Amino acid sequence: MNPKGYKYRLPEKKKRYLVIFLSLIGYIFFLPFLLLDFFKINMIKKENIRKILIVRNDGMGDFIMSLPALHLLRKNFEACHITILIPAWQGELAFASNIFDEIILFDDEKNQYLSSRPDFKKLFREMLGRAPYLRQKKFDMAIDMRGDMRNRIVMFLASVPCRIGFDIGGMEWLLTHQVHYKEGVSEVEHFIDLISSCTGKGHAESVGCTIPAPAEDKEVVGQFLKANNITLGQDVLIIVHPVSRWPAKEWPKEKFAALCDKLISQRDAKVIMVGAVEDAESINKILAQMKEAPALFTGTLVQLSALLKKADLFIGNDTAPMHMAALLRTPTIALFGPTDPEIYGPYGEGHSVVRPDIPCLCSSKKICRNPKRFCMDTISVERVFGIAEKYINRLSKEPYKMDVL
Repeated sequence: MNPKGYKYRLPEKKKRYLVIFLSLIGYIFFLPFLLLDFFKINMIKKENIRKILIVRNDGMGDFIMSLPALHLLRKNFEACHITILIPAWQGELAFASNIFDEIILFDDEKNQYLSSRPDFKKLFREMLGRAPYLRQKKFDMAIDMRGDMRNRIVMFLASVPCRIGFDIGGMEWLLTHQVHYKEGVSEVEHFIDLISSCTGKGHAESVGCTIPAPAEDKEVVGQFLKANNITLGQDVLIIVHPVSRWPAKEWPKEKFAALCDKLISQRDAKVIMVGAVEDAESINKILAQMKEAPALFTGTLVQLSALLKKADLFIGNDTAPMHMAALLRTPTIALFGPTDPEIYGPYGEGHSVVRPDIPCLCSSKKICRNPKRFCMDTISVERVFGIAEKYINRLSKEPYKMDVL
């Protein structure tokens, strides 16, 4: 057991105690099978690896942050057949990445993650339903990318002899190889550590992140820019993502509206607000408060990646588009409240993190528990605008390291 790991990954006591309890019960149930498994040879020998399984059931931002590590895996196992088991909401980027030979989706409700809270019991049942098919594939190695006992159960039931994962999240004893989850380290580096445990080398900065966009998606983006009179290389193009699935992470709508007004009126910037189709209602509330409404882009994630590559600056909450912008090396201003930017902040150089003036009381809660003292309220429009001006003034200069402001 790793109580410190449980505490670090699951700050809520009820969930932490539930994971520990289920791990103990699971240990008793799986013990006979584990004793048989103990006598198998589970050494990682690269020359013996032909089929690899990746298992994950996390959010879109987590998937994006793992792309450098997954590219590293593909680079080091070029001849291997790599399969990934993921929820449907990650499918679009998984197909676009050109990393995987096979993609298995275990949830068909593609918009569930964006429009409502996922039913994790249902998702786990669907994951278990894929176990017989996975067992038939006879994988040589499986990797749990999250640190989640549900993933480990699926990997074990799939009879994969070599099972790799972090030393947190519950049921670590179902793994044949545990990788230490370091505290205070970027998630991007965590994923690199995990993959490096079976490749023996690699670093996120050297691997990078690519999301290839088909010609038709690039054409959609080009036509959008043309329709909104945006000339690349001449106009200052700023992408703003003002929403989040976690209300506790959101900077107030009226402040986003005021910021965009200032960027347009005082710096003559071309501002594009981005979001999913499900975000339109929330974004329209921001647009209604503005003097001059910016363009609104609600394309696919692959199209968004093509748009982000063309932008001079990205401003947004702690969300998947923020991670995408940072890993695509678009200068990023990230607004952070309840989450730790040391772990979940924009990765790489050339980015800035803006934090509240007071401690966040939300912890892991999605809704602020004290709206009268909402920490994100303390981040002023002038403060964010001042940072944005520095980026605009430095467009022709070298990028600088991430600041936490």
